[in-house]
Amino acid sequence: MVTKLVAWIAQKKEQPTIKAVRRTLVMIFPFVLLGSFMQILAQSVFSQTGFLNSIFQLSDKVPAFEKIYYFFTNLSFFTLGISALLAAYQVANYQAKYLHKDGAMAGLTSLVCFLILVIRPLDGTGRLNFNWALLGTPGLLLGLLVGCLVGNLFNLLGKKTARQVERTDDVLARAFAALPVITLALLLCLLFNLAVAFFYGQDAVTNFFAGMEVFADNQDRVGTVVGLGIISNLLNWLGLSGPYNTIGTVYGDQKYLDNLNYALSHGSAVNVPYKYTVTTLYQSFGMFGGVGATLALLIAISLVSNSHRALRVSRWSFLPVFFNVNSPLMIGLPLLFNPLYLLPFVLAPCFNMLIASLAIQWQLITVLTYPVPVGTPGVLVAYIGTNASISSLVLGIVLLGIDVLLYIPFVKVADAVSCKLTGGI
Repeated sequence: MVTKLVAWIAQKKEQPTIKAVRRTLVMIFPFVLLGSFMQILAQSVFSQTGFLNSIFQLSDKVPAFEKIYYFFTNLSFFTLGISALLAAYQVANYQAKYLHKDGAMAGLTSLVCFLILVIRPLDGTGRLNFNWALLGTPGLLLGLLVGCLVGNLFNLLGKKTARQVERTDDVLARAFAALPVITLALLLCLLFNLAVAFFYGQDAVTNFFAGMEVFADNQDRVGTVVGLGIISNLLNWLGLSGPYNTIGTVYGDQKYLDNLNYALSHGSAVNVPYKYTVTTLYQSFGMFGGVGATLALLIAISLVSNSHRALRVSRWSFLPVFFNVNSPLMIGLPLLFNPLYLLPFVLAPCFNMLIASLAIQWQLITVLTYPVPVGTPGVLVAYIGTNASISSLVLGIVLLGIDVLLYIPFVKVADAVSCKLTGGI
């Protein structure tokens, strides 16, 4: 059974479209990795509420502390924050090149098409506004889809190009030859954008994600919270944002604030009104290394993997993943769209939440009630948020160990697929 599964997955990975997506993810990995390091520096080190700043009081010692924060935040945006835009260009480039079509023109066309899809149409003010979140990892699926569609459009309608070095006049001729395909692609994307704006409103996407966030914040039942966790993990595996991935302010939902007020007024967090929420379960025990409990995957790779590429990616990704920024592992391994890791990626955090809910019900641990610095490593979130409860820390470490054991069989299968493939990625 496992042998057949390995052979089937290896065969699928050699298909042109899938290979183009995989190579695209590898190409944008350096930008994502750099952006992830910058994000850690911005959130954990140079933020007033950052984890490392809270420990070392860097804001009192480092000159221009706030300006450094904005510097790293901007650098993170222009690397990690435009990963979907980069993916839209590169996957179309690869797709077209496979059939000796104009890859460069396909890539540029795809980039412009993607920008058309993520802007809000002109309103009465005459201003164009981007849906900035979709330029980064939350829009990665959209970027890849646009790139694949534009690349296939060039394959169907574009002309073949010579591979030899070309003169400027030859490049101009290629540009004119690609003009009909470029026009068609841009018109299709513009019409789609206008149709969405007309039927659903200019802020349809923003309102949809905001609605998911509000709905998720208002849940306080174990089954609902775990179910929303499954949806969030699955959507994140698909390169999208789920109801728990859109939360902008960490530990800032209303039920968390109600719990905090209760604990402060009563001097205890034992009988807080809301024990099973996104904060007490998902943020506390479902985010070890980011969505999918990917710190466990990183440890599992380090323990049992024989793949040089997987080990190299995991080593470079360790620091970001430890601080709950798992974008390098999602893209460099990759985890995105990878059926090998779908089950543990979705289920490991939910298993953690279920066990944590039982521990809360049996009063083995208290719930996260107190403020947690931004950028706190996932394993320490519950410990800090429960005012240094040792039982919460021990539970987190035990759950992380179980998650590692859960990921190990899948890492071994991934190694087998990697060995089956000829020529690498």
